[in-house]
Amino acid sequence: MESPPIGQKVRRSGGKMADGQLGYIVEMDNGEPGVKLDRSAEHLVVPYHPSEWRVESRTQFQPMQIARIAYDADRALRMSLGEYGVTEWPGLREQDRITWMQSGPPAKADENRKRLYAAIIGALKG
Repeated sequence: MESPPIGQKVRRSGGKMADGQLGYIVEMDNGEPGVKLDRSAEHLVVPYHPSEWRVESRTQFQPMQIARIAYDADRALRMSLGEYGVTEWPGLREQDRITWMQSGPPAKADENRKRLYAAIIGALKG
């Protein structure tokens, strides 16, 4: 059986490890297909076995993925307004990422930031 194309999003749904883990198809060093697990903190590639993975046909974002997109847009807005030095997403502490995911911009943030956050969250949660 042929593997999905490089970059195709897949979900682990079969075999001993049917844990719903997300990843995408990559080519491993040995030329065989592998799955790069969707984890920002580590680079983990596992062999691709068709019986264990199913193709994700519908784009469905996880809450932390939506939070990152909203944060990156917020950071771009802030920098375009002259607020330089805003930490990039990978540089945030895990707790700061969770807080952003749960609450978005702080209550004291200007209305543009709040509207941008609400628009992104509304568009991607659908």
